Amino acid sequence: MVNHYVNFGWEYVLHCHILSHEEMDMMRTQVVGVNPVAPTYGGAVRSGTGKSQIYTVSWTDKSKNETAFAIERRVAGSTDPWTQIAMVQTEVLNKVGYTKGTGAATGPASYVDPIGNTKTLYEYQVYAVNVVGDVWDYSDPALNNIPAGGGFPTLTLDSRGTGTQTAEPVAAPTNLTGTIAVKNKKTSTVKLTWTDNATNETGFLIQRTDLRDNSVVNATVGPNTTTFTQDVTSGVAYSYRVHAFSATAQSDWSNALRLP
Repeated sequence: MVNHYVNFGWEYVLHCHILSHEEMDMMRTQVVGVNPVAPTYGGAVRSGTGKSQIYTVSWTDKSKNETAFAIERRVAGSTDPWTQIAMVQTEVLNKVGYTKGTGAATGPASYVDPIGNTKTLYEYQVYAVNVVGDVWDYSDPALNNIPAGGGFPTLTLDSRGTGTQTAEPVAAPTNLTGTIAVKNKKTSTVKLTWTDNATNETGFLIQRTDLRDNSVVNATVGPNTTTFTQDVTSGVAYSYRVHAFSATAQSDWSNALRLP
């Protein structure tokens, strides 16, 4: 088997709130990426005649984690929007096997833009791009229903700050209350309720601590949920607390509740 190259960024981790075996479906991959350092623009020099005219765009690479440099152009002296004309790859992604790139290197770099037979003057800008995650296209109608281009989530960051994500706070649940009812000598049923104060949560994590040995068991429920029921061992004291979470953040804990 030949694998394809993946830029894992700083880390590519499995993040899991859950420790109990029946809840391992909460494990999910997360991309951890860092914006690359901006290059120092060196200018653009025009040369050639007739159809052979070119601009040689130069810059100094100061980043050690970029996967490409984006080259943008517009009419010199104008306020026109920038148009991307090239993406100069420094790491080869989405290819079986490994081709050594220059993403970890720094120093002078350049790109030649063939402008042809024109009198138009252009100006340029360059920024570094870092694509983190597996960009492989896993779609195959013969094997799966993944849409064309589909695969794992990726994160694209650049030296302008694009791609940087600030986590939106998630409001903590409050007023955690509950009851415990004995079913038989071995089993009791715990029923919890709380107030959902968040509007952006993707779920709630319920944490139970066995007060005999302080062992912890976690469980999760979906968004907009305010109740939870589970069976526990009769005759044992437990402490419960709840927090809300989103894809990028988690709230503070609710009040702690001891049962019985």
